[in-house]
Amino acid sequence: MKLFFISLSVILIIFLVLIVVPKNLAPTEISIPAGISSWQICQNLAQADVIRQPLVLMTLLLITNKKDQIVANDYLFTEALNYWQVLQIITQPKSINQEQSITIIEGWTNEEIAQYLAQQNIVSVAEFKTALAKDYDYDFLATPTVDYLQGYLFPDTYRIYQQTSAEEIINKMLDNFSQKISAEIRTKITQKKLKLTDVINLASIIEKEVPTNQDRRLVADIFWRRLQDNYPLQSDATVNYITHKGTTQPSYTDTEIQSAYNTYRQAGLPPGPICNPSLSAIQAVIEPLANDYYFFLTTKDGAVIYSRNYPEHLQNKRKYLD
Repeated sequence: MKLFFISLSVILIIFLVLIVVPKNLAPTEISIPAGISSWQICQNLAQADVIRQPLVLMTLLLITNKKDQIVANDYLFTEALNYWQVLQIITQPKSINQEQSITIIEGWTNEEIAQYLAQQNIVSVAEFKTALAKDYDYDFLATPTVDYLQGYLFPDTYRIYQQTSAEEIINKMLDNFSQKISAEIRTKITQKKLKLTDVINLASIIEKEVPTNQDRRLVADIFWRRLQDNYPLQSDATVNYITHKGTTQPSYTDTEIQSAYNTYRQAGLPPGPICNPSLSAIQAVIEPLANDYYFFLTTKDGAVIYSRNYPEHLQNKRKYLD
């Protein structure tokens, strides 16, 4: 009978520790100062909604002999955890709120961001892709579709806490986009009778086509005129987006690929941005530099050569690319 009650007690403890999960909570910061009792710490965690029952955590601390191993520090809890997980966090020397920097490069796709975050051991590729598919409440976002956030995850350097979730990282980037695309910029877009979605879409192409602000403004003017004329953009960047190649001149076969993103075959903009563009590319699209060119190419060393007509463009191709 004694063995039965011991076994029952063990099962009850396991249930309380692992099955009884705290409330779902928003990111919660809590400071554990030095010198306060472990019971007070348990109560503070309960008051902050990190745990439900302080007595359960206190019991676990006593059973595991970790009552005196709680580390005084500042902690950030970003998701619901069971009691064992909370105990592990507050008794380990490494605080979960230790910050690190991540740098999202201008022109990266969402796939490249996912790979980078996984390489940095922040979130897995699968976690990030799952978070990308969720709905985010920002007025500049279109109706959720496949990869609908691409173009809006603003390239920048971010400070994040360890164990920050994929959704929190995405929200940081979307918040940054909202701030960088200021009221002044949005007013210009409205005054020019443009759509923000079209601006970001075209900016993503220009981001991958040419590197300098001057060239971006010139190319933006060329592309806007082509769109008005219903003439294909013929952007090598969109073909490279399909093929995952980085060539300065796609092959004829590549330019014939059947895809809505192939702007050699399809007039107009592709279904969505092909990358997350920089602010300079976005500004170039809003403030293009008027010119009388209609064609351009980029040489292997990065120089941009412009042409006023197609015969002149063919001459330049033979001279600089063949």
